[in-house]
Amino acid sequence: MFLVFEGGEACGKTTQIELLKQHLLKLGKKVLVTREPGGTPFAEALRSLFKVKSTTDDEPLPMTELFVVMAARNQHIQKVILPALKSGHVVLCDRFLDSTYVYQGYLGGVPLAIINQVAETIMHTLQPTVTFVLDVDTTVTYQRIKNRTALLASASDRYDESSIERLKILRRGFQSLLQDNVPYPNNHIPKRVLIEASGTADHTRQLILKNCDFAQ
Repeated sequence: MFLVFEGGEACGKTTQIELLKQHLLKLGKKVLVTREPGGTPFAEALRSLFKVKSTTDDEPLPMTELFVVMAARNQHIQKVILPALKSGHVVLCDRFLDSTYVYQGYLGGVPLAIINQVAETIMHTLQPTVTFVLDVDTTVTYQRIKNRTALLASASDRYDESSIERLKILRRGFQSLLQDNVPYPNNHIPKRVLIEASGTADHTRQLILKNCDFAQ
């Protein structure tokens, strides 16, 4: 079982993945938690290049981001996701293809056809069992980011400098994936579940569990 958590910045994915992991472990299931970009040492190295703030004003262009993310995803799928699924693990993944559609496509302007062309060569028929899209009011996420960067004293993650307008665009992008039933490159529409996540972590957890028949 392959479960993906999506959403904009500071939407609570990490917290909810950990809560679901603990729930599934209590049920006796084998669980693997992973993330994108990342998941293997090589892919994590690509993640650091992707996420870190540039000191030379040479931020990656959207098309560059696409190829970096897809290179990391190929490594991740072949070395982590597929072997874990084959061995009977429930895989909980922080971000997957929908984030590419939103960040590099909806926000960055890379055409969907190009994203799908690259994705198809590395994903084939792989598709999440369920994709949970955590939706949080933009003012809430903006405050969460401000609190996080203040706590860390300085922001090394370039995504921690998101403006309100950028956060709104990201939110609309994820919402549009559900509203438009955007298919994967194999032309199959993945099961996406919108989770209202502006409330407490426990309330969000309950909403997720209601949509996990296998976790009852």
